[in-house]
Amino acid sequence: MLLFLDEYGLLNSFTVIVKADYASDLVKFLGERYLFITNINGVYMFMDALSPDAANTVIGMSVYNSSFIMVTYAPASESPSNISSLKKYPVDKKNLEKLLEKLK
Repeated sequence: MLLFLDEYGLLNSFTVIVKADYASDLVKFLGERYLFITNINGVYMFMDALSPDAANTVIGMSVYNSSFIMVTYAPASESPSNISSLKKYPVDKKNLEKLLEKLK
């Protein structure tokens, strides 16, 4: 687990690394708890609300290497892919289902 602190020593965001063996369970876990938004350059984006304006947290999941998957939780306002820019992307359940199929 990687922790990212701000200039005051407060937790800003964190990243966890999960073994690829658990990829299917991880996608199910994220899909049950967060709203899948889109895939941006191989990063599967989720948020903790039904609309970008209400989101507090953005979750990004990507393949780290063939053995591990990286999941980052970050504040929506400070996300590298700023949540407001994601408003143009429709909710994409079809791609989430494709991802789940690939990981089975």
